[in-house]
This record gives sequence, structure tokens and C-alpha cells, in this order.
Amino acid sequence: MTADNEVSLSLDAGDAGVVEAAAFIKATDLLLKALGAIEDSVARSKPQSRILNWKIRELSYRSPAKLCVLPETKAAECDHDRAEQLADKVVTHFNSASIYVAGGQGSLNIASGAAVKHLKELSTLVRKGGYRQISIGSRGTMYQIGSHQNLEELSETPVQRISQGSERGVVGSINVRSGMKFKLFNDSFGWIVDVTFEEDDLELVKKSLGRRADVYGSVVREPGHRPVSLTMRPGGLRDLPTGPEEAMDLDRLVGMWADDWDGTPAEEYLRMVRDGE
Repeated sequence: MTADNEVSLSLDAGDAGVVEAAAFIKATDLLLKALGAIEDSVARSKPQSRILNWKIRELSYRSPAKLCVLPETKAAECDHDRAEQLADKVVTHFNSASIYVAGGQGSLNIASGAAVKHLKELSTLVRKGGYRQISIGSRGTMYQIGSHQNLEELSETPVQRISQGSERGVVGSINVRSGMKFKLFNDSFGWIVDVTFEEDDLELVKKSLGRRADVYGSVVREPGHRPVSLTMRPGGLRDLPTGPEEAMDLDRLVGMWADDWDGTPAEEYLRMVRDGE
């Protein structure tokens, strides 16, 4: 895999000049837990299904002790392109989490938020272990975790927004044991959206199982506009045709402007929608 996805950890023992093995092992464990949590979130999988391993690229024991790791696939039969894309996403989210933990700047999404609790634990080595600072980072940029920071105050929960709109995908995996829910598999972006619906719409949902549909309701999105969950309004599910796409009406357009709009002036775009162009 590309060396651009290198992830680094550094421990500075200050005047003591010696990094204890136990501290270095703990810091490494927390780093790998953070990367694993991000992979689980991005891939929507469990720890036993992970496809990425992290191999050592650089290791030095003198203070500041440094560890650099690179991702690789666990199995030769794994899709290399998929693994490469996954690794790139994991490192991108790790970088966002590093910036957030180091300075409280930026915003979290679900994936980067999964790493924060592990990265916050690194601060205990600074506050209680006597280390001057710990640095984490990726792609050649390091961020310092210093003893002056109160990391306990940092939220581990991403800021989400709720709006009325719609999402499109394949209806699947209906669950009626813990409330009326199904999963909507977005076939364009690979997102999986958890949808909650009313019991009166169960037959409607069952008829759409395995079909592409538009689902309308209250959409919860994380920063970056990725949909997380949707509460479907009554009757708010519409199957899409299996043949050529039908022209959009304004009701279907609600909540979809950002996906379909290509920069055309608003007046011209609405004319095209009206005329089905």
C-alpha cells in the first residue's frame, strides 16, 4: 500500500531521557485500538472482520521514542483496491481525530469520533506518567498532546444535524424485534442508513424489500452531510422504476438538491426538473 498512509506516534520523556517499555506498549496499544475503531466504523463491521493489519515501518527507542506504522491487508485474497480505499479513509479520519484531540479544533464525524476515547487516554501518560509530550499524526504531520490540555472536556460525540429530506437506496434487512426498522443501502456512495418507520407501514416496507426506493422523513446527518439515520414519515417510501429513470417531481427533489445539482443556475435547473430533462 502507499506510504502516504503512514501513521506515527512519538513519546518524549523530557529530562529523564528514557521511555519505559510499559508506557510505550500502552501508547502503541491505544494507537492500534484507535485505528481499529475507525476501520470498524467506516466498514460497518466487527473487530473480527477487519481486513487491515498495521506493520512497523520505523521504530526508535531513544527519547523521543517513535513508531511509524503502515496498513496492509490481512489476506492475499482480499480485494486490494477495496483495502487501499479503506486504508485511505481510516488514515483520513485518524488525522481528523488527531487534530481534534491535540487542539480541540475541527469537528468529528462518527468514524473519527470512534478514535477519540482511545487517543484521549494517551494524555494520562503526560499527566500521570511524567512524559513531556506525546505526538500523534499521519502523512508526515504530527500533533502534540501536552499536559496543559484538559482532554476530559473534549466530547467524543460528533455534532449532528437533523433536517427534512430523503435518501435513496436499496431497502433491506427489516427488523421488527426492537421497533420497526430497516437498513437502506445507498448504491451510489456505499452508505448504510438506519431507517425507523411506523408499524402501519410494515406492509409497504415489505413490498419494497430488495428494491431501490426513495425514503422521505427526518434525516440525521453527521458533519460532511453523510446520513446516519432517518425517521420515515407515514407512507414516506416510494419505489423507483427498474427501467429508465422517470422524471423527478418537486416532492422527490426535497432533500436531494445537493446530490443532483451540478451548478446549473437555479431557474434553469427548476425548468429542467419541471420538464423532466
